[in-house]
Amino acid sequence: KQWYQRRVADHIIKSPASFLPLFEQAAKEVADELTRPRPEEEAEMEDVHVLLTSGMRPVAIRNLKSDHMSKLVKIPGIVINASSIRAKATSLTLQCKGCRDYRSNIPVKPGLEGFNLPRKCTASTAGAAQCPLDPYFIVPDKCRCVDYQTLKLQEAPDHIPTGDMPRHIQLYVDRALVDRMVPGNRVEVLGIYCIKKSGDSKTAKKDKATAGLRRPYIRVVGLEVDSS
Repeated sequence: KQWYQRRVADHIIKSPASFLPLFEQAAKEVADELTRPRPEEEAEMEDVHVLLTSGMRPVAIRNLKSDHMSKLVKIPGIVINASSIRAKATSLTLQCKGCRDYRSNIPVKPGLEGFNLPRKCTASTAGAAQCPLDPYFIVPDKCRCVDYQTLKLQEAPDHIPTGDMPRHIQLYVDRALVDRMVPGNRVEVLGIYCIKKSGDSKTAKKDKATAGLRRPYIRVVGLEVDSS
């Protein structure tokens, strides 16, 4: 049994983005069974947000390397900036401008990756008028969204080598982790080391030398705030 648990822990550390959705789906199914029967207005079960804790050794921001990419990391630091709370779609509904066909329940990956709209309509049939290129637009009223927030985490003073400038990294938090941190909080965040497109997409298209560059950030899946 212990070997099996250790094996699962290793999988979560190496591929957290693959295993977290499975945990949340399993937790939702268990909660659905335990809360039956429910009132009619609560018939649809809400999504469950699974948070992780770990006793792993913290990694300094300046020591994050490409080896840590897409893996679970624990980072200490001080929050120096926090954005306002915004909405991010987790499931999209698209409509074609030409044939008015709908595409529903399109999943959107969590984090700051964004979503690329399909360039061609998939509902076009032989003999019918062809839909134009880039025909889809998002139907906001039929999308599912969650709250999210971005923050900036800076190295704590006691972790900065003498003579060096403090380094920082962007954090992404959503759902239950929103509004849990404010500037000045000393925290330890557990998260997935991710990358996003660097800079403005229009500039990147013009400058081919920077087209493959990506900017790192942490998608937070667990949090400890120092209250002392």
